[in-house]
Amino acid sequence: MVSVDYSQVHSLAVLENPIIRRGVEDALKRVGFGPVLSVLTVDALHNAMAKTAYDLIILPAEIGGISMAPLIVDMRNGRLGPNPFPIIIILLNSPDQTVVRKIIDSGPDDLLLIPFSPKQLLDRLEGFTRQRKPFVVTQDYTGPDRRSAARPGTEQIPQIGVPNPLMARTRKMPPAQYEKDAARVAAQLDGLKLERYAVQVTWLDKTIRQLFVKDMDVGKLSSYSFRLRQIVEDVGVRVKGTISESLAAVLRDLEASAEALLSDGENLSKVQLEAFSRQSAAFSAEILKQIP
Repeated sequence: MVSVDYSQVHSLAVLENPIIRRGVEDALKRVGFGPVLSVLTVDALHNAMAKTAYDLIILPAEIGGISMAPLIVDMRNGRLGPNPFPIIIILLNSPDQTVVRKIIDSGPDDLLLIPFSPKQLLDRLEGFTRQRKPFVVTQDYTGPDRRSAARPGTEQIPQIGVPNPLMARTRKMPPAQYEKDAARVAAQLDGLKLERYAVQVTWLDKTIRQLFVKDMDVGKLSSYSFRLRQIVEDVGVRVKGTISESLAAVLRDLEASAEALLSDGENLSKVQLEAFSRQSAAFSAEILKQIP
């Protein structure tokens, strides 16, 4: 490894296997990392992530059978902890594609399959110290861009350069500067997510109305209700503290429409469908006001 000063890097690890834990801690210590906070339970991990802005997080795909994907999603989307941009490396016990896909879709920076050598881990860290992948934001994903190339005919999703805490620490960037950069990029990602939500609510409106003139699928109505409630909840979190009265009113109306989709299903009235269309248009207009 190139000689780099890692002494100021704040690291968090969940390493249940004592042999792996000793190997990782020894490898990090050998190249100059300071103490690594090691926790063993989901609750302890959640508490640590919520309170401290870590630069590097190493954890397994699952702890006690509980997937770590939701925690990573919450962190990447600014719902957990003060820093959504740590370098996150996931350790996999097996190459099971279901587990791998779920973890990849949560937004980690890298995966390592157990067993791995200390050199493999240190080589990854050296690479991240120099460069990390830009992020992309879609309706369901916020994290490193994993596309090798955009498919012809598909929507071009912008890449966003995000702060690199390993680079910042090793190059002695003033903490205030890093925090300023992180806040700026987090706001940019929020704006992109809000844009995606506006597109999806418009799509939901169009798709739901089509169900009432073609083949009805009550199961789809239920899933659309769930998705609409997710959007309403996340928008409320992202604009908390700056939400306007008009947007708050639109969110309340959309939430009521989501409940109606679930409770009334195929019996939803024409008046209710027309109201949802108006709410969808109002939502898009209000979202545009929220984006810098």
